[in-house]
Amino acid sequence: MNTTDTFFLKINPADFTGDVRFERSVSTVPHSSYDFERYLCHLVAEGDLDSFDELLQESTLSGSFLTMGNLSSDPLRQMQYFTVAAMTLVSRTAISAGMEEGVSYELSDLTIQKADRCRRPQEVANLLLCAVREYIAEVRQIRHSYIDNPHVRAVTLYVDQHIHEKFSLDELSAALALEKSHLSRLFKKETGMTIGAYFAAKKVELAKGLLLKDEYTLSEIASFLGYSSQSYFIQVFRNYTGMTPGKWRQSFMPSL
Repeated sequence: MNTTDTFFLKINPADFTGDVRFERSVSTVPHSSYDFERYLCHLVAEGDLDSFDELLQESTLSGSFLTMGNLSSDPLRQMQYFTVAAMTLVSRTAISAGMEEGVSYELSDLTIQKADRCRRPQEVANLLLCAVREYIAEVRQIRHSYIDNPHVRAVTLYVDQHIHEKFSLDELSAALALEKSHLSRLFKKETGMTIGAYFAAKKVELAKGLLLKDEYTLSEIASFLGYSSQSYFIQVFRNYTGMTPGKWRQSFMPSL
């Protein structure tokens, strides 16, 4: 018998489980529940942005999504370790939902690399929330691409490609070589939304992701999304969410 076999024969599993039970008895930091992890994976798999945003606004956020047990005595490393675990879970779920492997792994790696350079737990937490939301948004986009009608798919693709610009229905119908009124009726029938409402909603969804990155000002986001003014951006955002972009950003930043 070699020394490795001898070593493992001397290990008593009860020694480890005993340590775990003791740590649980004295720890004040619970792990995220398995049910919560399953729910988060469900949101990713379904591309359910609306439910994720509702989850972010719940007052129990810091006691669920951002609670991961005692991984380190250092708060910064605690969040960094959790980010690695969360990215592993979310990236694999997104791949199963149809996200391209390379894109999923690249986003995960990039998020972990950025987390490694952060110097405050709050920075890591915001980075993680933003990354998870990007995964959900990507899966949602993939699911929407399965729309059967090719003309409706063409509209959604055109909107995605011109999300930072202004365009008229005349320009859209000309680009797709379809009669304007026919295209409008078809899109409304298939999606339940007008083309204009869909375009505005897509801008708002993109704005939410940008607002999670606190390095961007409202003015910069408004300009990036092609709004004529910051005040108009605020008005549109409030119409769709019931709050101003500033209030939305404030309510979504987790407290650690």
